[in-house]
Amino acid sequence: MKKNSISCAFFIENDECLNYLSSLLSKINSIEIVASFRHSLEAIERLNDHKPTVLFMETRFSDLLNSIQKPPFIVGICNKTSVKSIRNYLAFGFFDLIFTPITEKQCLNVMGKIWNIYSDYYSLQREKLPVASEKYFTDEYARLSKLNASKDFMFLKKNDESNRVNLDDVAFLFRIKNQICFHFDNGTERHTLNSLKYYQQRLPSDKFQKINRETIVNIDKVTKFLKPDKIVVANHLFSISRSFKKELKEKMML
Repeated sequence: MKKNSISCAFFIENDECLNYLSSLLSKINSIEIVASFRHSLEAIERLNDHKPTVLFMETRFSDLLNSIQKPPFIVGICNKTSVKSIRNYLAFGFFDLIFTPITEKQCLNVMGKIWNIYSDYYSLQREKLPVASEKYFTDEYARLSKLNASKDFMFLKKNDESNRVNLDDVAFLFRIKNQICFHFDNGTERHTLNSLKYYQQRLPSDKFQKINRETIVNIDKVTKFLKPDKIVVANHLFSISRSFKKELKEKMML
């Protein structure tokens, strides 16, 4: 293994995901791909003998984590899911998640976070400070997990004023004439002049879902799903367009 490089292994059955990740990461000089597994028994045996720095694995194989010496960084590959499920994955031992279809931006963001932690630790080792690697990584993981679970925010602009709002407080947003109205848990509303498409592209897709041409909802605020095509959010009834129904149900794990 090259000095100061990060070793990566894969436990991914999906050929498209595996080929994309290995092709992208192999182009980065500071990353060395050391193994790829397709079966649990092979993964358990080899991971316990040779623990990589980073393990990319499909989250459906998460039970494997009970049988191996966990690498410092485990990156889950999964379909878009609910915020609650994401937090459960992080609590279970995943450092971060990448959602399919995988993009270069997602991969580089995750590897950037890993490299920053790893290089900081390497610097401490060179200075011969009494820091245990497992403790260091555990502390960093706890810190990052706390950040991941913290409230996201956005600035809403209208005229010459921009106001910060916590996205966890947003129940839904909808288009009304030439404005977008944000409706909050406490019943208040705030209007902005940007388009619905603008916010669809900027709101976290694991948390917000467009359900029809006029409305985006916070899926954590959905209290009822009424067959065949209605939901209740913050005591408001909405219709779901057929084109968005499948994606919404997947995120709600219905």
